[in-house]
Amino acid sequence: MTPPNQALKETLKALPPFEPPQQSWPRLQQALSTTSQRRIKLFATGLAVAASVLVAVGVVLRLPSTQAPVATAADRDIAALMQQSRDLEQDLAHLRPQVAVWNAGYEAATQTIESNLAVVDMQLNYAQPASARRLWQDRVALLDNLVETHQAASLQFAPPTTFTPSRPQPDKQTEWSL
Repeated sequence: MTPPNQALKETLKALPPFEPPQQSWPRLQQALSTTSQRRIKLFATGLAVAASVLVAVGVVLRLPSTQAPVATAADRDIAALMQQSRDLEQDLAHLRPQVAVWNAGYEAATQTIESNLAVVDMQLNYAQPASARRLWQDRVALLDNLVETHQAASLQFAPPTTFTPSRPQPDKQTEWSL
């Protein structure tokens, strides 16, 4: 018994020699080059269409919206709270230099308020719209407490506005003698 490959070899050797018809190679080359040229043209056309679509989509996405954004009541509330926060920060900037001496109670209260304020500020950086209003309310309340603490500290150690002597003043005409 002969293996299948051996039988195929013998069958192929038994075939008569084949001469291709004249001009068959040039026709084959032309057919193959035409097919490959069509493929290249088709690929280039498809690539150009895809690029055009991408550019068109990019242009449409980058166009500014013609609709004006509608401000909701929550947006207006947050804007008002932001303005209050700015106003309180300005008040605080004016009060800080006026407090030259702190007592331990005011210092501890101020440190607690400022650390809570730092936490709220960090949360505001990552806040979802639903929680932003509450965080701005907390920030305004903390700043208000901080301003009140600075006001109280500046009043505690403020010099009296008028001098009231504890003993009567002598007349200008009275002479003093030693």
